[in-house]
Amino acid sequence: MSLTFRRPSQGELPLPLDCTHLRAGELLIASVDGEIDMATAPRFVHHVEELLAERRVAVIADLTEVSFLGAAGVVGLLTLTAAAQAADVPFCVVTGQRAVLRPLQVTAVDRVVVVHATFERAHAWLNGQA
Repeated sequence: MSLTFRRPSQGELPLPLDCTHLRAGELLIASVDGEIDMATAPRFVHHVEELLAERRVAVIADLTEVSFLGAAGVVGLLTLTAAAQAADVPFCVVTGQRAVLRPLQVTAVDRVVVVHATFERAHAWLNGQA
């Protein structure tokens, strides 16, 4: 399922972010393609918050196709981690993108937000093996 937002009017630039999700049993995977910055972070956070509200077994944010993670995106991931903890829903991020990993490392947010390089590692973590 893909979220559809209004088309930009003439002269506006489109927001460079596509949010979709996939259900795999009780697991929800939120896939994001594009840039998560001040303009797009609210859309990303809203999309994942809706998935967390379903209270499935777990939610994975697939950021493997994210080309930029700004400060608003970092704050968004902290917000989502807190929301997941409040809902008692395991939440993690999957990415190997330096554009995502570096801001999380520099801000030490990778110590709060669970980040895995692969889906295999994320599944192992969800199963209590990591």
